[in-house]
Amino acid sequence: MENHPQGISVTAPVSPAIEGTKHILFRPFDLNKWFAIGFCAWLAHFGQGGFNYNNPFSHRRSRTAADFGNARTYFHDNLTWIVPLIVGLVVVILVLVVLFLWLQSRGSFMLLHCVALNRGEVAVPWRKFAREAHSLWLFRLALSAIGLVLMLPIMGTVFWVFIEMGRNGHGFDPGKIPLLIAIGLAWFCFSLPLMVAVLFTREFVVPIMYLRGVTCMQGWRVLFSLLEANTGRFVFYILFQIVIRIALFFIVLAFVLCTCCIGGLFLIIPYVGAVICLPINVFARTYSLLYLAQYGEEFNVFRLPPEPGMDPILTT
Repeated sequence: MENHPQGISVTAPVSPAIEGTKHILFRPFDLNKWFAIGFCAWLAHFGQGGFNYNNPFSHRRSRTAADFGNARTYFHDNLTWIVPLIVGLVVVILVLVVLFLWLQSRGSFMLLHCVALNRGEVAVPWRKFAREAHSLWLFRLALSAIGLVLMLPIMGTVFWVFIEMGRNGHGFDPGKIPLLIAIGLAWFCFSLPLMVAVLFTREFVVPIMYLRGVTCMQGWRVLFSLLEANTGRFVFYILFQIVIRIALFFIVLAFVLCTCCIGGLFLIIPYVGAVICLPINVFARTYSLLYLAQYGEEFNVFRLPPEPGMDPILTT
């Protein structure tokens, strides 16, 4: 395997990815195929979505201490049902996280299968890549557990800071700014490697597993050999991904504004949003596959036979 290929570019796959997206979704347009691939894309991103934030400082600061005291008294007086409720909620959240990761792992291979072979199939990739998806799920569980362990002290410190401010009744304390900055830096230092690991697992390790039928850890070993020899190129890939995500965000924003925000309401509906955004999801998946294919034919998922009677997406 050549670890130092020439001509690697983050911009070169953009145009072929756009053409590949057109080929998969519009040449010819097949509504059944669109909905099938949309279902795979929905599973691949299952459980991901926006969050609504409420302002915790909407009340007057003069009442903060009193409110905190009342809340503490209420909590102590109702421990018999509050503690079981909290434990139950934590268990439910953990179960949902495990379920979401499992469905995302299955969906990742299903979407890759559809894009690589230009097919709108659900049952075939669901069965075919069950073993690889299980390995990916276990890896994602381990990665999530590591992230939770690393983030718990940070979240606990933030919670303690706000509890102290509520206890004192003085609202925001400027003296806590250095501590909050340190917390932010710690969060960045811990979360950045995890985010890169999640990105590279989805973008590169999953295709390697798909091509070679290996476990997630074996796929990472293959990727490590590429990373060691092409560190700068992959760093540039991450930076260019930020540019792509910003561009895609503005495309979605333009869609929402052009539909007078009605389109935005459809985007938050499970599955419907994935169907509407399918061209974006297919482009993003195709782009990463084309970038990886530049490192050698053994990393090219499009070298596999296309669906009978259909043209290949890419000829290299």
